[in-house]
Amino acid sequence: MCSRNEDILLDITVLPKDIFERVDHKFYDVVKSVAGDSLAKILKIQLINSVGKLLNTPDIFAFFQYDSEETDAIKRESCFKSKTGQFIVKPGIQSSFSYFINLLNKALKQKQELAPNENTENYSNYITDEFLDNHSLLKSLIKWYRLNDLNGVKQTNQFLVSFIDNLINNCTQSPNNFRHSESIKNFAICLYVLGGKQTYEFIRLNLYGSIPNLTTLGELIKNSDTAFSEAEFNFESLRQCHSQFGFCSEDTTGIIRKVEYDSKTNSFVGFVTPIDHGIPLPKFYQANTFNELKTIYETNEIASLLNVHMFQSIPTEDNATRIPRPLLLSAYGVDNKITAINVLNRWMYIFQHCLDQNVRIIGFSTDADRRYVSAMRLASGFFASLPDLQLDKHQHAFKINVPTHWKWFFLRNNQLFLFFQDPVHLVTKWRNRLLSTTTDLRFGTDKITITHIEALISNDHYTKLDHGLTSSDINPKDRQNYNSCIKLISDDVINLLINGVDTNGTVVYLTLLKMIVKAYIDKSTSVRERVQLAWCVVFVCRIWWSWLKINSFSSSSRSKATTEKTNNSSKMFGYSSRATTDNNEELESDDDGVDEDENASSDDEDELYDELLNFENDDYNEQEEILNSTRSSFDGIKIVDNINPTLKHSYFKIKINDKIKYLHKQSACWLLSNKSTRLSSDRLSRVMQQTTHISS
Repeated sequence: MCSRNEDILLDITVLPKDIFERVDHKFYDVVKSVAGDSLAKILKIQLINSVGKLLNTPDIFAFFQYDSEETDAIKRESCFKSKTGQFIVKPGIQSSFSYFINLLNKALKQKQELAPNENTENYSNYITDEFLDNHSLLKSLIKWYRLNDLNGVKQTNQFLVSFIDNLINNCTQSPNNFRHSESIKNFAICLYVLGGKQTYEFIRLNLYGSIPNLTTLGELIKNSDTAFSEAEFNFESLRQCHSQFGFCSEDTTGIIRKVEYDSKTNSFVGFVTPIDHGIPLPKFYQANTFNELKTIYETNEIASLLNVHMFQSIPTEDNATRIPRPLLLSAYGVDNKITAINVLNRWMYIFQHCLDQNVRIIGFSTDADRRYVSAMRLASGFFASLPDLQLDKHQHAFKINVPTHWKWFFLRNNQLFLFFQDPVHLVTKWRNRLLSTTTDLRFGTDKITITHIEALISNDHYTKLDHGLTSSDINPKDRQNYNSCIKLISDDVINLLINGVDTNGTVVYLTLLKMIVKAYIDKSTSVRERVQLAWCVVFVCRIWWSWLKINSFSSSSRSKATTEKTNNSSKMFGYSSRATTDNNEELESDDDGVDEDENASSDDEDELYDELLNFENDDYNEQEEILNSTRSSFDGIKIVDNINPTLKHSYFKIKINDKIKYLHKQSACWLLSNKSTRLSSDRLSRVMQQTTHISS
């Protein structure tokens, strides 16, 4: 029994209201949260699965004195063994047990005291028909739960039931007592990752109590072991896939230019990651003083592109219909200045480290960027080779038995990797070349030009019902519009162009695009037709390429022996040959770039920036950076007088107006960033801009 003073200190609110009704795992969950996991194991091994059994058990530690193999493990965890062979329960477990029993006794006493009052109020606890009629939500919930029980769909709606139960239960609690189940916590993390902060807050505020607040969510993410550092490869997570084989993919996408401080690694992320033989260098940008960070800003480029590596495990033969979820291996900022050798070295690095985790990489998948394709050709020996690169002789290369009658199929018998290119990228690149303003495409005397499509759209004799096109379908800035490609190759568009004037080149070009879609994307295409279409495109392109080479050579020869007029004429042919040359700006960059908006920051931020960077004294030491400002307080930016010594690495020591201050490294990033950037693909910003123009 506890004393009166101890009884006052006991807070029974830590116990759920239905503690006396809980059994099995629901009861053990309460024991774990209140008294610890060790006590829960002691009760579980004895089948003490409720409060009633616990209070009626004289001594729950008595079984430790019995010699049994089943209890050896829990004895080692919960007891000290004396030299005489006796087992003594650890004091912490005894204290937790005593505390838990006192809580239960107090809760039981309070329940008994309230019992008479509850009996007198039983009538008010009954749910009457009138009460149900006044609360349609309750009526609908009862009906829905009954249907679930009748139809046996409880398992299907398990998350929905948990969500409703969690929401209604929290509505009866104060915000400090909100509780969320594990499924709700996982849902909250997914919602934040997929929807972002604004979407998350919109749902949280409108569905009060349904999901945790942002502070709690941050702790959940921090403790979920899902965070990783820039440029570090997460090979250890491959063990979660439970698969011995997989495919890796790599792609680059446009991002907002921004530098942030990573307190976990004490480094700055967001700059272009240095590449050493194709391998990104993690934790490269570190600074111990504000001036060092300023030098990093002045001498390094902030990344506008993010390179992402994904791993997709291959389903086993026993469970072929279940596709395992993909895994993020690494991500880091780049500047798109890599070579095919860099790509190949990086693939070998990934391959070897995956082998160390007992995972065999079957191959790599990318878009149709020429550097990726060149790396694939070198690795597979597809009409390309390096003298010091013989991957077909690698000890882990697998053997492929290609049928001898497949004369059309080229693949070495020994291969280390297989490769896929994203066919959607191939299709959109073909379209982007047609929309290019710097490229002159032609088949002989037949020109290939977007003006034929523009004329079709603007022709008053045809409407959208005839061709289904709009001006946005031929917008050159929308570089990944796959639906536009499908519209351009429709039978209606091609048939209308056939009837046009001098449109034969454009018709052939769109027909080739249609063959590419049917060969590489359309799932209804048979294997025979797929092979036929693919090779038809290949042979036409080879003939086209040969014609361009012949005309380019002929034009170059004539230019040496003819007049200036003939020389100028030959340049037209030479220019046409450049149709097959990759243009980095037009062809390689599929993602929208970054538009810089210098007016996005407020006047106060600009003023504070100018003041804090007003260096009037160059005589500073390495430990203190001298800044001058007319302000004495800095709201909104982490500049403090004192810091916790354990957080010293996260701050710069500076001197402002002859006073020692500490500037947080994330705030230093804001201080040195003089431009606010956004992605051009920000649809919300586009709509806002259009609305502004309309209203003005």
